[in-house]
Amino acid sequence: MSELRELELKLEVSPRQLARLKAQGLEALGEPRSRQRLAATYFDTPDHRLHRKGLTLRVRTADGRHVQTIKDAGEAPGIGLFSRSEWETEVAGPEPDLKAASRTPLKKLLADERGGGLSPVFTAEVERTVWLVETDSAAIEVVLDEGAVAANGARSRLAELELELKGGAPGELFALARRLGGAGALKLGILTKSERGYRLVEGEARRFHKAEPVRLSRGMPVADAFATLVRACLRHFRLNEDGVTEARLPEALLQARVAMRRLRSALSLYREL
Repeated sequence: MSELRELELKLEVSPRQLARLKAQGLEALGEPRSRQRLAATYFDTPDHRLHRKGLTLRVRTADGRHVQTIKDAGEAPGIGLFSRSEWETEVAGPEPDLKAASRTPLKKLLADERGGGLSPVFTAEVERTVWLVETDSAAIEVVLDEGAVAANGARSRLAELELELKGGAPGELFALARRLGGAGALKLGILTKSERGYRLVEGEARRFHKAEPVRLSRGMPVADAFATLVRACLRHFRLNEDGVTEARLPEALLQARVAMRRLRSALSLYREL
């Protein structure tokens, strides 16, 4: 089992602009390193204990191999840039192997709390295309996932572009994203595949979303506090954007306006700094 610290920039691709992005942006990256069809099943307890504690557990199958991955939620709610710990190991079959998770937060969580065993909660199937981009100061893996998350008979289509830093300066992730973004409609990603799945399970895929708690600590540097506030406002807006543009929900429009007002207030409060 290996523990990694994952740093990736997650972008959402407009389905209407996907072909344009491929033709005018991704083709310039050259021949892909690989193309694969991936099928993953996400597991949790009946009371969704893992989800409540910020953990995800999945077993992904590709080319006859099964890889178990455990991830934590990271340092803050995601808005584009995600930094998370993950523990990954190959397992014998499509079911979780708790022995392989013995050195992860999952073992303690399941040992300390009562409740039922693990069972499938939702699935994700994607066609994955991978490129490796090397610049003077960084190596970046570019991953395009096209597919869907499914739960309880409902499906949520997805088209995601993930830029994962394999080495070098994090700023190169944004430079590459700007270059690719000129060819198609790219938006900062806010939902991981696991978050999409749980929203389907909980019936929240088409609902409006109120602001999430903003966690600031005493003594936090001013720049970090400002970044945290801006990230929270952008995430609040993006969580409601599809509800406005696709579902035409008045509640989503109201929440999007609230997010923009909060962002303007944050910019005003920090203007002198």
